[in-house]
Amino acid sequence: VEGAPVPLTPAGAEKTAEFRLEKTGAVLDGTRAPAAFRTEFCELFGAGFAGEVTYRFAFSLDGPAALRLKLADLRHFAEVFLNGARVGSLYVSPFALDLPAERTRAGENELVLKVSNLTGPVYARTDPARWFAPEQIGPYHAPSLGFEKKVPEGGFRDAALFRLA
Repeated sequence: VEGAPVPLTPAGAEKTAEFRLEKTGAVLDGTRAPAAFRTEFCELFGAGFAGEVTYRFAFSLDGPAALRLKLADLRHFAEVFLNGARVGSLYVSPFALDLPAERTRAGENELVLKVSNLTGPVYARTDPARWFAPEQIGPYHAPSLGFEKKVPEGGFRDAALFRLA
């Protein structure tokens, strides 16, 4: 049963990985870059971004406590770390994860979310004609673009933390 909310304070965000398409295939670039604290990837990096953004939150407790993390509208995957230890992942609705009291402490605590989206936005916005002749692209590319354009951009809407009663 969810109890009182625990205030989360945004403490930082950075791009920790980005997918690019090249003639030889998909490339994962691990270049780190600070980012504004916005939860929608398209607001941070523009339409077509696919990769990972790491968000840091701070919160205080008067003592160890079991908690529940809830993310609103997660797109598509999040790894969750509490005070430096991985405590789980989120990828299906209702995007809630119970956090064990053993990982919390009195005073300041740190919650880290590594949020990744799918590569659909990159595929939908990359023109293969710059690398390949039409006969190399084949008949399936155009229909697949319709699907890829429907893949939601990455991110989440809101993060909330609650004490478990």
